[in-house]
Amino acid sequence: MVDQVSAALEESVRLQMVSDVPIGAFLSGGVDSSLLVGMMTKIAGHRVKTFSVGFGAEGAELDESREAEKTAQFLGADHTRVVITGDDLKNKLDHLIYGVDQPSVDAVNSYFISLAASQNVKVAISGTGGDEVFAGYPWFIDMARFEKERLLDGRNGESLHSRSSFLSRFLLRFGRRGHQGGLDGYDQAFITRYGNNYQIFGAYGAQQLLDPALRMEAQAGQSLQLDLRAIDELPDANAVERVSALCLRGYTNNQLLRDIDAVSMAHSLEVRVPFLDVPLIDLAFSLPARAKLGETGGTEKPVHEISYRESGCKRILIESGHKLGILPEDIDLQKKRGFTMPFGPWMKAQLKEVLDEALSDGAVRRRGYLEVEEVQRIKEAFYLGKVHWSQPWLLMIFELWCQSYIDEPSTLD
Repeated sequence: MVDQVSAALEESVRLQMVSDVPIGAFLSGGVDSSLLVGMMTKIAGHRVKTFSVGFGAEGAELDESREAEKTAQFLGADHTRVVITGDDLKNKLDHLIYGVDQPSVDAVNSYFISLAASQNVKVAISGTGGDEVFAGYPWFIDMARFEKERLLDGRNGESLHSRSSFLSRFLLRFGRRGHQGGLDGYDQAFITRYGNNYQIFGAYGAQQLLDPALRMEAQAGQSLQLDLRAIDELPDANAVERVSALCLRGYTNNQLLRDIDAVSMAHSLEVRVPFLDVPLIDLAFSLPARAKLGETGGTEKPVHEISYRESGCKRILIESGHKLGILPEDIDLQKKRGFTMPFGPWMKAQLKEVLDEALSDGAVRRRGYLEVEEVQRIKEAFYLGKVHWSQPWLLMIFELWCQSYIDEPSTLD
């Protein structure tokens, strides 16, 4: 299996490297981007231009660019590290909103690394898709644990090896989809648990935020499983495959790929994603779950505190990289960290004036979409350290987007 994955990934990278203009790669120092750069170097036979984003003191805990530099040295890459400050974000905020073209909690990291890469190359390879296809996100661990707990619940310690017979009996008795096309209890619980891993406001929070006139039209407050059931394309698969499908059809398609494409093209940069080539995805879905995710029940650690080595996440990718000699030996000691930026400190300093103006009573009332009191509660709670930065950030970006695209269509180029 390791050789098959190595060959399929190498072929995907080789095809994605076909270009008549300079090509480089985003390098975070994580498994996916490091493996791709190693493959690119092997195929090209020369140093590859790589790019990473770092921060000042306010973002030291989030900064992965030093790891990226170490990996670049290991691979012999021609590496560029760009330091982003709150002032940089403030100065580029109008162009960012213009470029992303829709309200999004994401896209800022892709915007700045695309800006850096575009000054040196015209095409960049990205590791997007590796987490989805090879079980890299922490919620794969959470959902695998959930599946195991539910399958063992009430079965007197019945092992996972009895999954097939247990589900057969369950489906014969109750029916996978229940009466009138409804989801059964396990499906509802699975989808809801999955959705809870990455929501910002949640169904209740969204209901509280929306103006009463919009709540009914938007169906705010409905269960997560009603939103996600349409993209639950592998309901009978194991947890790893089911979550992969949910990720690819939802978060990856609707946010990651869409935002990356928009903001990279705002800098005239083409981004390519080898992990999402169809033959590689087909191969990944044919692999047993244990090849992508190890036994996660042997530790009680929270999912965000487990290293790749402990969890077995991306096991087959890491083994492929080690066998080819293109990954540092200790790379699997990393913990999975979603790439983010020090938005919290920036929003309390360089972006405070922007935030206060966008979420002021007058601005929210004139817009008429959101509840003024609820917006003010969220803003004040953020300043007190009681809510995550993503909540006021998304509200701020929404208002700024409305100003650019509803009030006065943007003329930025």
